[in-house]
Amino acid sequence: MIVDEAEEETKKTCNRHCVTKYFIFTINALLWVISIMFIGVGSWAHVEKDKYDTKGSLTFDPSVLIIVVGVFLFLVTFCGCVGALRENKLLLRIYMVILSILFTLEIITGFVAFFFVDETRTKITSTVKHLVIHYRDDSDLQNAIDGIQKGLQCCGGYSYHDWDHNAYFNCSANTVEACGVPFSCCIKDKINTHCGFGIRRQKTEAEASKDIYTQGCIDRLTDWMLNNLHIVGGIAFGFAIIQLLAIMGSSNLITDIEQAIATNDKLYSDPHM
Repeated sequence: MIVDEAEEETKKTCNRHCVTKYFIFTINALLWVISIMFIGVGSWAHVEKDKYDTKGSLTFDPSVLIIVVGVFLFLVTFCGCVGALRENKLLLRIYMVILSILFTLEIITGFVAFFFVDETRTKITSTVKHLVIHYRDDSDLQNAIDGIQKGLQCCGGYSYHDWDHNAYFNCSANTVEACGVPFSCCIKDKINTHCGFGIRRQKTEAEASKDIYTQGCIDRLTDWMLNNLHIVGGIAFGFAIIQLLAIMGSSNLITDIEQAIATNDKLYSDPHM
């Protein structure tokens, strides 16, 4: 009799939270697979890099970043996936706390970026200047900047003149690159790595715009986001909703588990049942 009532109560509890349980499990199972792919791709890229670059710098290493992100995602999704499937309160609590912290940090970052525009712009300007200065110091950083300039069809942070901060491209430098820009700024001749040399000394901005991209990457990215605001906003909103559902679902799942345990304990401990 006691066992039958316990089983009946367990079935009712399952009916109430099965959707939540398998929603959390499914989402985290998919992200778990993605995290494994991140770790695999990052590890492969790091090994391949070491074959050709014996100096290897961790100052800006995309492969290491991918591995770190993959490991972090693996651990978080492990807690969510296994915690939901096995109805483990400890793993679910860890999962819920991590998601809550991440969500809070995202809100704070968005708030700071929106309400402290000048401070944000100053920080971005400082970061861009630092990246430009160290363009030739790290091959990974150089490849990343070249990839961004090619992809966004831009040059420098806010202007192609930002490259004057770099020791090699500075107009007073005693190099063939003096008063120039990297080849990734060139509009047509991207194979010729000398295509941007001396262009800031020889031509006005109107003339230079025929050969290189003169708009800065930050403004270019801002324009792209404004032109695709519905897509960017939709992705951000959808991501936030999934996070909130996962946080609330984990909380509800923990509550259901505790209620089920309390009910079972009561049924088995009550001598009159």
